[in-house]
Amino acid sequence: MHNRIYQEAHKTSDVDSMIDLSTLRAARVFNLIIESNYSDFTNDVNDDKIREKINNYFRLEVSVRDATEHLWGFKEERLKPFLSKYGINDAERLFNNYQLSYFELREKNIFSYTMLKEQYGTVELDQMLFNLGIKTSWAITAHEEILNANRNLQLELSNKLNKKSLITEK
Repeated sequence: MHNRIYQEAHKTSDVDSMIDLSTLRAARVFNLIIESNYSDFTNDVNDDKIREKINNYFRLEVSVRDATEHLWGFKEERLKPFLSKYGINDAERLFNNYQLSYFELREKNIFSYTMLKEQYGTVELDQMLFNLGIKTSWAITAHEEILNANRNLQLELSNKLNKKSLITEK
């Protein structure tokens, strides 16, 4: 989203009018729990390769948590105040839909595209989008790394279990 806004602000492309710009301010709760729930059991794993993959997964959880917390923190501490300062949060749309539940409301586009466009080309908006770009990239990379580690761990465990079942069958 931040990339599209930057591109439109600098006239290298148009923002698709169907896109809900209010997702720019969204921050979803995401909390990994594998390490906190299972780290005490890694010493019970007698296969060095699997234990190392599990420990690597735990290290990647820390990276995901750090990246995600930095992104959310930036949105809470810098982006949301910026949106409020320039009237980009559309209070009229919010209060016209106020009877909706939180989950229904967050699906509404309560973002003033007109007010956002007034900030196009400003150093403040460009820097906001720059920081969002860096932090989002970090979070995406961390999530991709842990997803790959998860797949590798699943494959290793599956291979180990299949090998044991083949030995047992003989």
